[in-house]
Amino acid sequence: MTPVLPRDGQGDSPFLQPERPAAPGPRSVRAAVAATTLLICVAVLLGWALHLPSVVQLRADWAPMQPNAAVGLALVSLGLLASLRGFSRLGAGLGVAAIALAALTLAQDLFRLDLGLDSALMRVWLSIETPHPGRMAPNTAAGLMLLGLSIALMPSHRWIRSCCSIGAFALGAGALLGYATGLDATYDWGSLTPMAPATATCLVLSSVALLWDRDRAPRVEAAEQWHAPLVAGLGSVALALLFFQALLVRQENQIDATVQATSQRIGTEIRAAIRSQRDALGGLAREWNDTFFKLRSAWESDARIVLARSQGMAAVAWFEPDGGLNWSYPPDEGTPRVEVPRSAADVRPWLHPVTLSDGSAGFALVAPVLDDGSVDAWLCGFFRADEFFGGLSTLLPAGYAFRVDANGVPLYTGSPEDPDTARWMRRLPLGAGTGAEVAVQPTSEWIAGQRSLLPHVLLGAGLLVSALLVWALRAARQSSARALALEGEVRAHERAEEEIRTLNLELEGRVSLRTAELQRSNEALQRFASFLSHELRQPLAAQAFWAEILDAESAEALDARGRECVTEIRRSTRRMGDLIAAQLSLAALPSTPRGDRPVELGAVLEEVVADLKRDLDRAGATLHRESLAPVRGDVRLLYQLLRNLVENSIKYRRTGHPLEIRITSFDQPDGVEIHYTDNGRGIAPEDAQRIFGAFERAQGVESEGLGLGLTLCRRIMERLGGSIDARVRIGEGAAFSLRFPDAERSLDRSPDPEEEA
Repeated sequence: MTPVLPRDGQGDSPFLQPERPAAPGPRSVRAAVAATTLLICVAVLLGWALHLPSVVQLRADWAPMQPNAAVGLALVSLGLLASLRGFSRLGAGLGVAAIALAALTLAQDLFRLDLGLDSALMRVWLSIETPHPGRMAPNTAAGLMLLGLSIALMPSHRWIRSCCSIGAFALGAGALLGYATGLDATYDWGSLTPMAPATATCLVLSSVALLWDRDRAPRVEAAEQWHAPLVAGLGSVALALLFFQALLVRQENQIDATVQATSQRIGTEIRAAIRSQRDALGGLAREWNDTFFKLRSAWESDARIVLARSQGMAAVAWFEPDGGLNWSYPPDEGTPRVEVPRSAADVRPWLHPVTLSDGSAGFALVAPVLDDGSVDAWLCGFFRADEFFGGLSTLLPAGYAFRVDANGVPLYTGSPEDPDTARWMRRLPLGAGTGAEVAVQPTSEWIAGQRSLLPHVLLGAGLLVSALLVWALRAARQSSARALALEGEVRAHERAEEEIRTLNLELEGRVSLRTAELQRSNEALQRFASFLSHELRQPLAAQAFWAEILDAESAEALDARGRECVTEIRRSTRRMGDLIAAQLSLAALPSTPRGDRPVELGAVLEEVVADLKRDLDRAGATLHRESLAPVRGDVRLLYQLLRNLVENSIKYRRTGHPLEIRITSFDQPDGVEIHYTDNGRGIAPEDAQRIFGAFERAQGVESEGLGLGLTLCRRIMERLGGSIDARVRIGEGAAFSLRFPDAERSLDRSPDPEEEA
């Protein structure tokens, strides 16, 4: 039986097509992940209902999972389970419900509304630092909306679902990494509710369950092999961007906190310096209040000392209780007027902006001169603002500039305002009710020094890792596809080999059976031939016997015609016997090569010549032979081969010409070649192959031959693994080429069953 294989592009053979192995249970894995998420949400809801703080809030410094967040994620899990069970419409409805809950929560945060959703499910008994204790976090609502959209779009819109799932995964994974690394900006967005670790875990699990969509056959088109790598790459990019933004926010918050602390320090230092000057004036006022003899010269001497010790002080003036100027030092008619307090209780470290005699901006500090608890006079110190505050700037932290205003009048501007750092400016009052304030602003150089390249390095590394991840997953997908294809081909080849082995075993069985049948048939034919030859030879022998008796006893009684008939009977009887003997010789040839021993062909030829000596002498034959090379074969078959050739030369010799036979041998690369020639009648071109057939003789030749001699020669050469050919030599005699193979070529050759038949 021969297997029928399909032609190119046609048919479908089970062992020629690579097997497509099924996905390793993706639906069960996805269902298990969704069920785990559902169990977490149910546990949190039970914790809120039964007042179990350890279930709702795993650690005191972690945010609790809000009830509405647990409800939304439970809807997502139920929708995924319903879709996996084939209830796609129910799953889509649950996804839409999750989207609605998340959208309403985001609308409350965006438009500062209170729709009553925060406490609609159950009372929130665990307080956290947020304006709305029961409201889910905005990043939780965003992730819930993305997951609900993925559920609602199942099973179509693969790319949109993947992008939504990636966004939810990035939000959850970023929050978990933020909890692990202490980067609170990843889960805490401003003053709103922070995302809980349990919520982040549910977001990650749900997004993984939605992303792991391997229900299709693993052998996909080349373009579809990019889906999983690109999805993973986009997820990695989203995480990198999330952490980049979180690090930037944290860096800005740290800068803001540093600027705030430094501004408070600068304000404190300025207030302390002003208070120190005011206290110095107060000390001078108390000293004058305690002096019995108030001489102007003594007062000017003290004022001179105060002016020398006080930074930036330009003058000291004495005012009456009603605000009138009494005298000043140094004497200057251009002493500015100030509005003195109404009473001693109103004196505070306030600044009063003035314009000094040289036209520069300044400020005045006032201290009361008391007499028995009442204000007897006012001691006022006038300061140059640039000199006073400029001296203070050298003592303050570097990298900052400040400006001082009093009642809207600019007193001191340390450096021009930098528009790039205007957002970092802090305004601090210099005293309650004084109307004076200091504006502190960091410089661009200081801000640049505080900013780190870490967020950008992290972003670049994340993008690089994303590209490497896409490349690695793409290579893995290609390798997996090639491995699956190769595995399919190997299995196909194994099945084909098994099929071939089965066919070979079946064919061998049939050949063995047929060979046995042929052997039995040949044995039966041989027995039949032996029986037939025995049965035919008996009447032929009787016929020959009676012909001999008739010729011996009644030859004289027969006329010429009768004697001719007796002679023809005897000749036909002898011819019939020869035919039977030839047929038996042809049938008796072995079916397999005989012998592999070197045989001296010259010795075999001598035996043939000795047996045919009488016929050769009658034909006047001359045999020319050279040293014949030994050949490998069977002595009996070689004897029969040479005898048939010599007898054929004797039968077909030319009348009137003595017979000449020549036998030579030649060594060939693949064996030995024997040339046999005579000077007989020769062979016509049309008879070169026909004469080797059974009962075939050359046309126009009359002889007593049966036409089986050359047939026997060809059969013998075939049994010996060689060949015999006749060469055309009309009128020049017959010529035959006998080629004997070397030892390897003359080894056992399996018989042809058709030939044996």
